[in-house]
Amino acid sequence: MKRQFVAALMVVAMAGFCGCGEEDDTSPNGSRSAAGTWNGTMQATSIMGQPVAESDVVPFTMNISQNGESITVVFQANGYPGVFSGWFFGNGEILFSATADYTYSFQGVVANGERSMSGRWTVDIPGGMSGSWQASR
Repeated sequence: MKRQFVAALMVVAMAGFCGCGEEDDTSPNGSRSAAGTWNGTMQATSIMGQPVAESDVVPFTMNISQNGESITVVFQANGYPGVFSGWFFGNGEILFSATADYTYSFQGVVANGERSMSGRWTVDIPGGMSGSWQASR
């Protein structure tokens, strides 16, 4: 029962966004790129300051478009889309966030020849909510 509650909170946290788009996975000038379609999963690790013993794994897809270090991320999880903006730096660090009722933030590292990424996510609901995520293309 607790796992379903955690999954429901994750879905509700991601609701309220809209948008669409898709780009290919190479940058025009041949520099490092996070652009393209990524498939991944996310899990909650903390809700309202308390550790989560079990969390459902929530699959997601994100389409990233990139202009220099600036990125736009169209994120889709459990049928709920969201549009995030952020940065992909030359050292592989990726950061993106969006604000609706709350601020949703992802931070991580792109690795493995720009074929995988992973990191932490947070939602600034009262008491906080956070977890881990990973994606590949």
